[in-house]
Amino acid sequence: MALNTAKEVRVMFDQVTDLMEEEFQMAGQVDSYDVDPATMQNSSNIIWRPVEQHAPVQSGWDMTGKFGNIIEQYYPCQLEDPRNDAFGLRADDFRDRRFMERRGRAAAKKLSADQNKRIAELVASTGSLFSRTSTAGYDFLATPEAIMDERQVASMTGRSFFLNPRDHQAIASDLANRGTLSGRPEGAYARSMVGRDVAGFDVYRSSYLPTLAGGATPAGATVGTTVSLKPEGLTTVGGVNVNVDYRVGEIELAVGAGAGFSVGDRISFTGVKALGLLDKTNTGQDMTFTIVGIDTDTISVYPKPIALTDAALTDAEKAYANIATQITAGTAVVRLNTDTLAQTNVFWANDSVEIIGGSAPLSYLGQLDGMEVMESTLTSGTKLYMAYQGSIDDFSLKCRLFTWYGLCNKRPDANGIAILA
Repeated sequence: MALNTAKEVRVMFDQVTDLMEEEFQMAGQVDSYDVDPATMQNSSNIIWRPVEQHAPVQSGWDMTGKFGNIIEQYYPCQLEDPRNDAFGLRADDFRDRRFMERRGRAAAKKLSADQNKRIAELVASTGSLFSRTSTAGYDFLATPEAIMDERQVASMTGRSFFLNPRDHQAIASDLANRGTLSGRPEGAYARSMVGRDVAGFDVYRSSYLPTLAGGATPAGATVGTTVSLKPEGLTTVGGVNVNVDYRVGEIELAVGAGAGFSVGDRISFTGVKALGLLDKTNTGQDMTFTIVGIDTDTISVYPKPIALTDAALTDAEKAYANIATQITAGTAVVRLNTDTLAQTNVFWANDSVEIIGGSAPLSYLGQLDGMEVMESTLTSGTKLYMAYQGSIDDFSLKCRLFTWYGLCNKRPDANGIAILA
């Protein structure tokens, strides 16, 4: 009997694993990193990860005095709390095996939908790229592609674009006329695909995309103090070197201006243009930022604005410049999300968002008070666990399925949102 029960639960666990692989619509289009479990335990479940370095190109034969220090930038990734589906079964629930199959499908859909939604919300709330157009067609996808290309956003693993159902409906006929719609795909994951390499993106439909609140630019929204920020990898606190989150820049606004903005707002600064990250060519387009924190009149934004014309920067530091000119005192701040409430679409370079997996040695707890455990690592890098335990008191079986991972927007300048106005 014990072997039969274990077999039934194992079948359910395998079913959940297979279904989650199919339903991981977004998790399959991001990067993953498997962290050493001991390292995570000893660092309070936070790990600092490096990003790609930039280097200046020097002209001339004599390089005396031009050998700069290497700037290694980091961002923090945090392993978050497990995401659980806990349920109980009674002995009579095992009479029909299809009951277990249905419960397994429900668990898979619940956990995968939760992760898809959280990835979409992460990009929608922190990605700095922004496109707002009224063209319901191919150009709606081509505009974000142009933004990424002119800013020379690198991606070693491709680009993805997720359309909300209404906007997909609006542009579907144009895409179909261009022959970009996919054929007859198989599987739940594949059924969400709209087309491959459409304006440089693999395009999918998604029902997990959040809305973004907005409104008019607050009156009197200007910069209070000229911004001079530099790329940093480390800072010294009490004589000890500590990491710095390279993504965050702080900007002081005019007195009272901070109250008019909200976390999640997309903003630009009048006259401040974006650069191509590699050759520092002025794109002629406004640089966009996302507000990720507000402290009275000081806003924290992604990405950190680093100006090519900032005289306080060294050549090595200017290699990280992303804006053509400094943000000076008195510069107007413009809110870009002007709709009261807009349905978002999200897009990203696939390696700009990261999942870190959490490893728990649950096998150490196996057989403890009758508990059995199972685990699996999904192709997305997500860890899936299952623990179950029977009770002689009421002939019940408690079962707990959970995923354990952390989400990180490691390159917010390589992802963002598109709004169809």
